[in-house]
Order: sequence, then structure tokens, then C-alpha cells
Amino acid sequence: FGESAGAVSVSLHLFSPKSHPFFTRAILQSGSSNAPWAVMSLNEARNRTLTLAKFLGCLRENETEIIKCFRNKDPQEILLNEVFVVPYESLLSVNFGPVVDGDFLTDMPDTLLQLGQYKKTQILVGVNKDEGTAFLVYGAPGFSKDNSSIITREEFQEGLKIFFPGVSDLGKESILFHYTEWFDDQRSEIYREALDDVVGDYNFICPALEFTRKFSELGNDAFFY
Repeated sequence: FGESAGAVSVSLHLFSPKSHPFFTRAILQSGSSNAPWAVMSLNEARNRTLTLAKFLGCLRENETEIIKCFRNKDPQEILLNEVFVVPYESLLSVNFGPVVDGDFLTDMPDTLLQLGQYKKTQILVGVNKDEGTAFLVYGAPGFSKDNSSIITREEFQEGLKIFFPGVSDLGKESILFHYTEWFDDQRSEIYREALDDVVGDYNFICPALEFTRKFSELGNDAFFY
């Protein structure tokens, strides 16, 4: 059983044959390992590590020396510099996370789902209505824990730039078109709810639905709420 990042961990155990003897069923709440922030390839992890080493002055001839340099750094200095390992800034990003290591995790979760390489068991997967809300108050334009966070169309569009920095202008326009009312788009509460839906759908709800669907395709019991 796990929630958010814990749910990612649970779903990774479903993919790892070494874990299979140690549990019977699995419960995932508000997270799954096919979410965009959940897992990275070995190559991506290495690139991010080298980027961090550059910012910390730890670039060396081999990885052993790099790690040795990291261990001699102040933890606060590492935390302050790890935000630079990704080419863009977002309010919902994991700079370092689980990696496809070829041992515990042999491939990306999407691939393993597609191939049906997971423990054949029963799973229970759940999400909440407002999955994106907790992240909006960390800096989305117009959002605050101290008021009702009624935002404008312009603030909604600025929020899209923050949460989806790699998406083209056309892509952001498509999101705006899909998630907002076409005929009454001046009611600003629409944009508050819409940004919550966009962030929640992309990072939690849609991956969880896809995980459940793929898991059940081979005849496994998969329950969703």
C-alpha cells in the first residue's frame, strides 16, 4: 500500500520479480510509476548527475571520484544546486527519482505495462477529485492557501507555462480549449478549477487510469475508484 510517491514505489514492486514473493496484492493511491515524474532512464539519471557535478565543481574522470566529491559537499549546497539538473523549472518535478537499473527495474514502466511483465495479482487504484490543488499553492499565479484563489484567464495561461514549460504555444492553446468553457469563459472560478484539473489529470489521474487499464488487459482483477 502506498500514496503518491509511495504508490509509485508499490507499482514498481509489481514490476520487479525479486519483490513478487513478498506481497500478495497492491493498493495504489494518487500515484503510479507511469506518471511523467515517477521514473527516469539510466541515461537521463546519469546526465542529471553530471549536470549536478558541474554545478558543484565535482566533475572528475570517473564516477567513483564524482561520488566521493558529492560526499564531501554540504547537503544544503547539494539541495540548492539540484534544481539546475533539469533544463526547465516546474512546480511539480522530481529532480532525482527511481532509475531503470537493469536489476530491480529492467525497463520503463510504460514498456513493462505494454509487455505484461508484472505480477499477476489483484490491485486497487484510487485518485481524488482535486489531485492538483496541493501543488498550485506553491506558486501558481493567483493561488494562495489564505483565500479562495479565484484566478483570471491570464493567470490560468501563466500557470500552464509554469507546469508545462516544454509544451508549445499550440499545445497550451489546446489545453485551454479543452479545459475551459467556450461560451462563459469570463467566470474566473472556471480557471481555478481548470488548472487544478489539468495538473491533476496529467500527473496523477490519467496515468493511474492507464495503469489500471493496462494491468487488467491480461485478465487481472484491477479495481479503480
